[in-house]
Amino acid sequence: MSDDLMNEIAAAKDKSSIIMVVGVGGAGGNAMLFGGKSNKECRFACIGLGNCARACKFGAMHIVNGVAHVDEDLCVGCMACADACPKKIIERVPYKQAVLVACRNQDKGAVTRKICDVGCIGCMKCQRECPADAIKIENFVSKIDYDKCVGCGHCADICPRGIINLLDMVKQ
Repeated sequence: MSDDLMNEIAAAKDKSSIIMVVGVGGAGGNAMLFGGKSNKECRFACIGLGNCARACKFGAMHIVNGVAHVDEDLCVGCMACADACPKKIIERVPYKQAVLVACRNQDKGAVTRKICDVGCIGCMKCQRECPADAIKIENFVSKIDYDKCVGCGHCADICPRGIINLLDMVKQ
């Protein structure tokens, strides 16, 4: 990587947020790696075309095992990857965010159960039990309000499908 590009990365770096491919597990991404039946069956899964990797001029996006992966050290948060993603499963996540819903599925629970062993089924357990009222079910999938989330991890502990993850576990 050229010194000019490294300087541009350093200048553009916004450590207030990072980019995460939200469809990396369960009913998104390469679901087979996370207990799903096939990422080809889920309409909300990463299909590994590499549009995001080609769009990133900083070299922060890579396709690994058929799934988009973000190199946090190179990501500057420009969102070119998200614009290029045909499934729109890439989102900006606050850098210090403790938990992540690693699913973009919007199918009803019964449909999700047929195609994925870990996709969000919209059961509302996390919404009911979140002590900070930071999770809502929208379109049959959990959404975290990052401004309200206190990072306690209770939602990850109680999620029956295991699709809510502690972010430092996702980063590893």
